[in-house]
Amino acid sequence: MRRLAREQSRLRAVGNRGELQVGATRLRYRAIGIYKGAWARWVRTYKQDPHRDVAAPIERLLVERARAWFADRVRGREGEWAIVPAPMAAVRRRERGQNPPERLALALGEALGLEVFPNGFKRVRYRGPLQGRSRKERRAMMEGAVLPGSDAPALVGRRLILIDDVLTTGSTLIACAQAAIGLGARPAAAAVLARTRRRGRRCRGSKACDRFRARLFCSTAFRDPASPDTAWRDRPGPGRGEQGR
Repeated sequence: MRRLAREQSRLRAVGNRGELQVGATRLRYRAIGIYKGAWARWVRTYKQDPHRDVAAPIERLLVERARAWFADRVRGREGEWAIVPAPMAAVRRRERGQNPPERLALALGEALGLEVFPNGFKRVRYRGPLQGRSRKERRAMMEGAVLPGSDAPALVGRRLILIDDVLTTGSTLIACAQAAIGLGARPAAAAVLARTRRRGRRCRGSKACDRFRARLFCSTAFRDPASPDTAWRDRPGPGRGEQGR
């Protein structure tokens, strides 16, 4: 466990945080890890087939990290904050049967004692998957694609924590932040499972990241205490699949 804690510290030092510029607003985000290797396969599994044996430990890990990221900021001011997941296009939701960011948001809201508004935003335009698109193409596809949803009146004047699964260029979170600003809310932070590595930059601690991911799924954080069955740890992740938005 001590060795795992050291690897977690190194992973945080890699730079799993950053900010997105949304007009005059800087949206700071935090990610559990880099979208690479074992962690990428588990995130894809969560997105495509959220079986309980995969979903439960991943959601617990996000809750554990989010408590460290946000608990001090929201303590005593729960009424001022709200959690809103990134919306999914209706056609994609029908295909998958669920919205991964919404599942993450509900788990996080329960842990932090914050209200969650699954319909805070809605996706009004879908032009196809963002996978393989350039930054410019992604931004163009998401421009005006997210608008306030049926829960929008409850968000006015609140600070928002935006939730998504994977951050690539940030186009989805930026679109959500723009919709929030337009209705009078303040996008104060964002949390994602993973972010892709920036092109042209090598992770200085990549070996440490790989060692961390290799041990991550044998840690107590990824065991379900309610069930003695740990066969899920041997369950292979999917092959190459869609990448994050």
